[in-house]
Amino acid sequence: MFQRRNGIRMTLRAVINKPSENSWVDRGWYLVTEFEQTNSRYFQKALALAQKLPGFIKLMDERNVLIYRNIFSPEDLLGFEELYELIRTWRNTRVYIKGEEVDPTLLDEGVSCYIKTKLRRWAYQGCQSFNAMKTGTTRLGYIGCWHSGVTLNWIPGNVGYFGSRCWFYDGILNPKGIYVIQKDEIYQRVLNSLTEYRYCPLLNLKSLSDFIKRLPDTIDPRIDPEWKYTEKTPHRISRFDPYWEERYSLPAVIPVSEEAYRAYMDRVLKREPEGQRTENK
Repeated sequence: MFQRRNGIRMTLRAVINKPSENSWVDRGWYLVTEFEQTNSRYFQKALALAQKLPGFIKLMDERNVLIYRNIFSPEDLLGFEELYELIRTWRNTRVYIKGEEVDPTLLDEGVSCYIKTKLRRWAYQGCQSFNAMKTGTTRLGYIGCWHSGVTLNWIPGNVGYFGSRCWFYDGILNPKGIYVIQKDEIYQRVLNSLTEYRYCPLLNLKSLSDFIKRLPDTIDPRIDPEWKYTEKTPHRISRFDPYWEERYSLPAVIPVSEEAYRAYMDRVLKREPEGQRTENK
Protein backbone atom coordinates (compact mmCIF):
# COMPACT_ATOMS: atom_id res chain seq x y z
CA MET A 1 0.00 0.00 0.00
CA PHE A 2 1.32 3.40 -1.00
CA GLN A 3 0.77 6.95 0.10
CA ARG A 4 1.52 9.97 -2.11
CA ARG A 5 3.05 13.19 -0.93
CA ASN A 6 3.70 15.93 -3.49
CA GLY A 7 3.12 13.30 -6.16
CA ILE A 8 6.02 11.10 -4.96
CA ARG A 9 5.34 7.47 -4.16
CA MET A 10 6.02 6.49 -0.54
CA THR A 11 5.61 3.15 1.14
CA LEU A 12 3.91 2.94 4.53
CA ARG A 13 6.29 0.24 5.71
CA ALA A 14 9.81 0.35 7.11
CA VAL A 15 11.00 3.72 5.90
CA ILE A 16 14.76 3.91 6.40
CA ASN A 17 16.46 7.26 6.94
CA LYS A 18 13.05 8.88 6.79
CA PRO A 19 13.30 12.66 6.32
CA SER A 20 11.56 14.98 8.72
CA GLU A 21 8.07 16.19 7.94
CA ASN A 22 9.48 19.67 7.40
CA SER A 23 11.22 18.45 4.25
CA TRP A 24 7.90 17.68 2.56
CA VAL A 25 7.02 21.16 1.41
CA ASP A 26 6.26 22.77 -1.91
CA ARG A 27 9.56 22.28 -3.71
CA GLY A 28 8.72 24.17 -6.88
CA TRP A 29 10.49 22.32 -9.70
CA TYR A 30 12.12 19.05 -8.63
CA LEU A 31 13.15 15.74 -10.14
CA VAL A 32 13.15 12.37 -8.38
CA THR A 33 15.01 9.19 -9.29
CA GLU A 34 14.33 5.73 -7.87
CA PHE A 35 16.17 2.50 -8.55
CA GLU A 36 16.52 -0.95 -7.02
CA GLN A 37 19.35 -3.43 -6.67
CA THR A 38 20.22 -5.09 -9.96
CA ASN A 39 22.76 -7.51 -11.35
CA SER A 40 24.35 -4.69 -13.33
CA ARG A 41 28.08 -4.32 -12.86
CA TYR A 42 27.39 -0.61 -12.39
CA PHE A 43 25.04 -1.03 -9.42
CA GLN A 44 27.61 -0.41 -6.69
CA LYS A 45 28.94 2.59 -8.58
CA ALA A 46 25.42 3.99 -8.95
CA LEU A 47 24.63 3.40 -5.27
CA ALA A 48 27.85 5.06 -4.11
CA LEU A 49 27.14 8.04 -6.34
CA ALA A 50 23.50 8.30 -5.24
CA GLN A 51 24.58 8.41 -1.60
CA LYS A 52 26.68 11.49 -2.34
CA LEU A 53 23.97 13.30 -4.27
CA PRO A 54 21.19 15.51 -2.84
CA GLY A 55 18.08 14.13 -1.16
CA PHE A 56 19.27 10.52 -0.88
CA ILE A 57 16.98 8.22 1.13
CA LYS A 58 16.29 4.48 1.28
CA LEU A 59 12.72 3.17 1.34
CA MET A 60 11.29 -0.30 1.78
CA ASP A 61 8.35 -1.06 -0.50
CA GLU A 62 5.55 -3.59 -0.07
CA ARG A 63 7.71 -6.33 -1.62
CA ASN A 64 10.35 -5.78 1.09
CA VAL A 65 12.65 -4.42 -1.62
CA LEU A 66 14.89 -1.44 -0.96
CA ILE A 67 14.26 1.62 -3.13
CA TYR A 68 17.09 4.14 -3.50
CA ARG A 69 15.77 7.63 -4.09
CA ASN A 70 17.26 11.05 -4.78
CA ILE A 71 15.52 14.40 -5.03
CA PHE A 72 17.17 16.98 -7.31
CA SER A 73 16.57 20.70 -7.63
CA PRO A 74 17.52 22.46 -10.91
CA GLU A 75 20.98 23.44 -9.69
CA ASP A 76 21.72 19.78 -8.85
CA LEU A 77 21.00 18.39 -12.31
CA LEU A 78 24.63 17.82 -13.22
CA GLY A 79 24.68 15.17 -10.49
CA PHE A 80 21.43 13.76 -11.81
CA GLU A 81 22.91 13.54 -15.31
CA GLU A 82 25.80 11.43 -14.03
CA LEU A 83 23.50 9.09 -12.10
CA TYR A 84 21.00 8.92 -14.93
CA GLU A 85 23.59 7.58 -17.35
CA LEU A 86 24.09 4.59 -15.03
CA ILE A 87 20.49 3.75 -14.15
CA ARG A 88 18.29 4.87 -17.05
CA THR A 89 18.05 1.46 -18.75
CA TRP A 90 17.41 -0.59 -15.63
CA ARG A 91 14.01 -2.23 -15.54
CA ASN A 92 12.91 -0.85 -12.17
CA THR A 93 14.26 2.66 -12.57
CA ARG A 94 11.68 5.43 -12.17
CA VAL A 95 11.95 9.16 -12.81
CA TYR A 96 9.45 11.77 -11.61
CA ILE A 97 9.39 15.44 -12.54
CA LYS A 98 7.23 17.62 -10.30
CA GLY A 99 5.48 14.45 -9.18
CA GLU A 100 4.68 13.15 -12.68
CA GLU A 101 6.29 9.89 -13.73
CA VAL A 102 8.18 10.06 -17.02
CA ASP A 103 9.78 7.38 -19.14
CA PRO A 104 13.39 7.19 -17.90
CA THR A 105 14.59 6.12 -21.35
CA LEU A 106 12.87 9.06 -23.07
CA LEU A 107 13.58 11.95 -20.76
CA ASP A 108 12.11 15.33 -21.64
CA GLU A 109 14.28 17.51 -23.89
CA GLY A 110 13.73 20.43 -21.55
CA VAL A 111 15.84 18.82 -18.84
CA SER A 112 18.77 18.04 -21.13
CA CYS A 113 18.54 21.50 -22.72
CA TYR A 114 18.64 23.13 -19.26
CA ILE A 115 21.69 21.09 -18.30
CA LYS A 116 23.45 21.89 -21.56
CA THR A 117 22.70 25.62 -21.71
CA LYS A 118 22.40 26.72 -18.08
CA LEU A 119 24.73 24.37 -16.23
CA ARG A 120 27.30 23.30 -18.81
CA ARG A 121 26.88 26.31 -21.12
CA TRP A 122 27.74 24.24 -24.17
CA ALA A 123 25.19 25.72 -26.55
CA TYR A 124 26.61 28.52 -28.71
CA GLN A 125 23.62 30.77 -28.04
CA GLY A 126 23.31 30.02 -24.34
CA CYS A 127 19.93 29.77 -22.70
CA GLN A 128 17.63 32.21 -24.43
CA SER A 129 14.76 32.13 -21.99
CA PHE A 130 12.32 34.99 -21.68
CA ASN A 131 11.34 36.67 -18.42
CA ALA A 132 8.32 38.91 -18.82
CA MET A 133 9.19 40.80 -15.65
CA LYS A 134 12.48 41.99 -17.18
CA THR A 135 11.11 43.09 -20.52
CA GLY A 136 12.09 46.61 -21.54
CA THR A 137 13.49 48.58 -24.43
CA THR A 138 16.86 46.87 -24.08
CA ARG A 139 15.63 43.29 -24.02
CA LEU A 140 13.02 41.73 -26.28
CA GLY A 141 13.43 37.98 -26.26
CA TYR A 142 11.37 34.93 -27.11
CA ILE A 143 8.00 33.95 -25.73
CA GLY A 144 9.01 31.03 -23.52
CA CYS A 145 12.42 30.40 -25.05
CA TRP A 146 14.00 30.26 -28.48
CA HIS A 147 12.52 26.81 -29.06
CA SER A 148 9.05 28.38 -29.20
CA GLY A 149 9.87 30.04 -32.51
CA VAL A 150 7.86 33.14 -31.50
CA THR A 151 9.86 36.24 -30.74
CA LEU A 152 9.17 39.75 -29.47
CA ASN A 153 12.17 41.09 -31.33
CA TRP A 154 11.38 42.65 -34.70
CA ILE A 155 14.02 43.50 -37.30
CA PRO A 156 13.12 45.62 -40.34
CA GLY A 157 13.12 43.56 -43.51
CA ASN A 158 12.58 40.25 -41.71
CA VAL A 159 9.67 38.58 -43.47
CA GLY A 160 9.83 35.34 -41.51
CA TYR A 161 10.89 32.98 -44.26
CA PHE A 162 12.66 30.67 -41.88
CA GLY A 163 13.16 30.33 -38.13
CA SER A 164 11.47 32.54 -35.61
CA ARG A 165 8.57 34.81 -36.43
CA CYS A 166 7.42 37.87 -34.55
CA TRP A 167 4.25 37.66 -32.46
CA PHE A 168 2.19 40.08 -34.58
CA TYR A 169 2.39 37.81 -37.62
CA ASP A 170 -0.61 36.01 -36.12
CA GLY A 171 -3.30 38.53 -36.89
CA ILE A 172 -6.12 39.41 -39.28
CA LEU A 173 -7.10 42.77 -40.78
CA ASN A 174 -10.86 43.21 -40.33
CA PRO A 175 -13.11 45.15 -42.73
CA LYS A 176 -12.77 48.28 -40.57
CA GLY A 177 -9.01 48.40 -41.11
CA ILE A 178 -8.20 47.20 -37.60
CA TYR A 179 -5.58 44.50 -37.23
CA VAL A 180 -6.82 41.90 -34.73
CA ILE A 181 -4.15 39.89 -32.90
CA GLN A 182 -4.97 36.17 -32.74
CA LYS A 183 -3.73 35.46 -29.24
CA ASP A 184 -5.07 31.90 -29.23
CA GLU A 185 -2.98 31.20 -32.32
CA ILE A 186 0.11 32.64 -30.64
CA TYR A 187 -0.43 30.52 -27.53
CA GLN A 188 -1.01 27.33 -29.53
CA ARG A 189 2.08 27.99 -31.65
CA VAL A 190 4.19 28.43 -28.51
CA LEU A 191 2.60 25.48 -26.73
CA ASN A 192 3.04 23.11 -29.67
CA SER A 193 6.68 24.10 -30.16
CA LEU A 194 7.53 23.68 -26.47
CA THR A 195 5.74 20.37 -25.88
CA GLU A 196 8.95 18.34 -25.84
CA TYR A 197 10.56 20.94 -23.54
CA ARG A 198 7.65 21.10 -21.09
CA TYR A 199 9.72 19.91 -18.10
CA CYS A 200 12.36 22.61 -18.37
CA PRO A 201 12.82 24.16 -14.90
CA LEU A 202 12.46 27.62 -16.43
CA LEU A 203 9.23 26.95 -18.33
CA ASN A 204 5.95 28.07 -16.79
CA LEU A 205 2.95 27.71 -19.08
CA LYS A 206 0.70 29.83 -16.89
CA SER A 207 3.20 32.69 -16.99
CA LEU A 208 3.35 32.35 -20.77
CA SER A 209 -0.43 32.48 -21.03
CA ASP A 210 -0.60 35.51 -18.72
CA PHE A 211 2.08 37.27 -20.74
CA ILE A 212 0.37 36.67 -24.07
CA LYS A 213 -2.77 38.24 -22.61
CA ARG A 214 -0.73 41.41 -22.05
CA LEU A 215 -0.06 41.78 -25.75
CA PRO A 216 -2.36 44.24 -27.55
CA ASP A 217 -5.70 42.91 -28.77
CA THR A 218 -5.70 45.16 -31.82
CA ILE A 219 -3.43 47.46 -33.79
CA ASP A 220 -4.81 50.40 -35.76
CA PRO A 221 -2.18 52.39 -37.69
CA ARG A 222 -4.61 55.33 -37.81
CA ILE A 223 -4.39 55.52 -34.01
CA ASP A 224 -1.09 53.77 -33.24
CA PRO A 225 1.59 55.95 -34.92
CA GLU A 226 4.29 53.27 -34.51
CA TRP A 227 2.55 51.10 -37.10
CA LYS A 228 1.72 51.30 -40.80
CA TYR A 229 -0.21 49.25 -43.31
CA THR A 230 1.91 47.05 -45.55
CA GLU A 231 1.74 46.78 -49.29
CA LYS A 232 -0.22 43.84 -50.64
CA THR A 233 2.71 42.51 -52.68
CA PRO A 234 4.10 39.45 -50.90
CA HIS A 235 7.76 38.46 -50.87
CA ARG A 236 8.19 35.59 -53.30
CA ILE A 237 10.85 32.98 -52.54
CA SER A 238 10.19 30.58 -55.40
CA ARG A 239 7.87 30.91 -58.38
CA PHE A 240 7.49 27.13 -58.28
CA ASP A 241 5.84 27.19 -54.86
CA PRO A 242 2.03 27.21 -55.40
CA TYR A 243 1.45 28.47 -51.84
CA TRP A 244 4.08 31.21 -51.79
CA GLU A 245 1.57 34.04 -51.31
CA GLU A 246 -0.04 32.39 -48.28
CA ARG A 247 3.24 31.33 -46.71
CA TYR A 248 5.54 34.27 -47.18
CA SER A 249 3.47 37.44 -47.31
CA LEU A 250 4.04 40.10 -44.70
CA PRO A 251 1.35 40.74 -42.11
CA ALA A 252 -1.14 43.49 -42.89
CA VAL A 253 0.62 45.90 -40.51
CA ILE A 254 4.27 46.36 -39.58
CA PRO A 255 6.14 48.86 -37.38
CA VAL A 256 7.33 52.06 -39.03
CA SER A 257 10.82 51.54 -37.60
CA GLU A 258 12.74 49.42 -35.12
CA GLU A 259 12.96 52.33 -32.68
CA ALA A 260 9.23 52.97 -32.85
CA TYR A 261 8.51 49.30 -32.32
CA ARG A 262 10.67 49.09 -29.21
CA ALA A 263 9.05 52.20 -27.76
CA TYR A 264 5.62 50.73 -28.48
CA MET A 265 6.45 47.38 -26.85
CA ASP A 266 7.95 49.06 -23.82
CA ARG A 267 4.75 51.07 -23.36
CA VAL A 268 2.41 48.14 -23.99
CA LEU A 269 4.14 45.64 -21.73
CA LYS A 270 4.31 48.03 -18.80
CA ARG A 271 0.56 48.47 -18.63
CA GLU A 272 -1.87 46.00 -17.12
CA PRO A 273 -3.78 43.50 -19.28
CA GLU A 274 -7.14 44.65 -20.65
CA GLY A 275 -9.19 42.37 -18.38
CA GLN A 276 -7.24 43.28 -15.28
CA ARG A 277 -7.62 47.00 -15.91
CA THR A 278 -11.37 46.51 -16.17
CA GLU A 279 -11.54 44.48 -12.96
CA ASN A 280 -9.56 47.08 -11.03
CA LYS A 281 -11.95 49.89 -11.89
